[in-house]
Amino acid sequence: MSTPDISANILILSPPEGAQILPADVVKTLRGIDFIGNSYPESDERDFHPGTKLMHHLTFLGCSPALALGEPGINGDQYCHIELLGPLQQPQLILGQNRKPMVCPHCHQRSRPHEIVAQQWHCPHCRQATPLSAINWRKSGGYGHFFIKVWGIFESEAVPGDALRKGLSSLSEGEPWRYFYYRGAPF
Repeated sequence: MSTPDISANILILSPPEGAQILPADVVKTLRGIDFIGNSYPESDERDFHPGTKLMHHLTFLGCSPALALGEPGINGDQYCHIELLGPLQQPQLILGQNRKPMVCPHCHQRSRPHEIVAQQWHCPHCRQATPLSAINWRKSGGYGHFFIKVWGIFESEAVPGDALRKGLSSLSEGEPWRYFYYRGAPF
């Protein structure tokens, strides 16, 4: 008997490089706009139920988006919940099965994100090094110290709305947050 393919679908938001983000400030901001609800008891204020206005803060695209607003165990890992990851000691690169080819900023050739050494990507075509923070991951990956994970959002199914983006940018001195989609093993 084969093991089923377990894949998480996550919309991930992250602040601009260099922003000093405190989880308590993020929680206060997200609660203030009712994007998040109560935290799960065993999560140390890191994993939250959706707020009653979550659907107002995400713009859903397409003709029939789906969002499982159930509980753990009922919808598996696809149930919608919001998880904070960070701040991390070292920046983390997050890439899923949905990663797109990168475009080298030097030679403009497309390539898969391999040859990553010391927080830099080395283009296999021109061999130029580019810091991971300077790469356009084309909404399929991200690099940073802090992430907000919105579980249960399929790739390109929803985008952060204006009020959510405004609230988050208030935490980073007006600088906009990035967002991307992850599909792969739960983490």
